[in-house]
Amino acid sequence: MKPPTKGKSMHELDLIRAAAEDVAAARSLLKQRLETLDAITRSALERGVPAAEVAAAGESSLASA
Repeated sequence: MKPPTKGKSMHELDLIRAAAEDVAAARSLLKQRLETLDAITRSALERGVPAAEVAAAGESSLASA
């Protein structure tokens, strides 16, 4: 098997960099969304929504993903 030419390897490195940037952005967005979910959950519990209902609401959303 021939080693990749410089052009091909540079293209692959660009793809790797772009994918890594996408993953970093997704991680950041996920962190923000999890913080928001935690805040909403705390608020619901503080307002008297039963913990079982809060847990069921979260689980039903995860099951449909």
